[in-house]
Amino acid sequence: MWSSCNGNASNNSSVDQSSKIIHHELNILKGDGLLGSEEAQPIQSKPEPPVLKDFMVQCLSCEKWKLIPSIQKYEIIREKEIYAPFVCDDASEWEPFMSCDVPEDETTCDIWAIDVPSIPCPPPGWKREVHFRREGSTRFADVYYYFALSIKKRIIVRSIEDVKKFLNDHPEYIREGVNPSQFSFKMPKPLDENYVKKRTRPAKPTVDDEGK
Repeated sequence: MWSSCNGNASNNSSVDQSSKIIHHELNILKGDGLLGSEEAQPIQSKPEPPVLKDFMVQCLSCEKWKLIPSIQKYEIIREKEIYAPFVCDDASEWEPFMSCDVPEDETTCDIWAIDVPSIPCPPPGWKREVHFRREGSTRFADVYYYFALSIKKRIIVRSIEDVKKFLNDHPEYIREGVNPSQFSFKMPKPLDENYVKKRTRPAKPTVDDEGK
């Protein structure tokens, strides 16, 4: 699960008593990751899109939600979710004595989305980012990969076709083991079905309309 809030993106989330808890009544499958966010404050009357903040994963055993401290750890968990589902004991790597007996983590985020499992970790030097769009957009999010060719030049790819073109122009990275299968542009799905504006098709003209 990911989340976003006002201000700059952060990989860590502080929890306080006013935080909201993620309940198990959400209609999702066990082990799915979620992405959550809070509305950004408008700047000069133009609403800003949500900013990525938290990462959460559900324990396969107790079904409690646990905050993941960094995007790097989250990506590793997400990659192996199908064959090695997350359990609370896994969190003892960064939180000693973690188990299913520890209460569920809480978060202040209020916009949530189901993430896609088994997305591979980005190749070394690459960074995968998901940018939520504003509520009411016809698309929920955009997925990009970034790679710094040099201090002054950064590559951005937005599709598998972009990846293939980059590797074709820079075959040295193919020799280093980079290949298109390491990239995924699948985007998360918002829990709130009304967050994304529904596309409406124009009504087909009737026989009477064509005769006018």
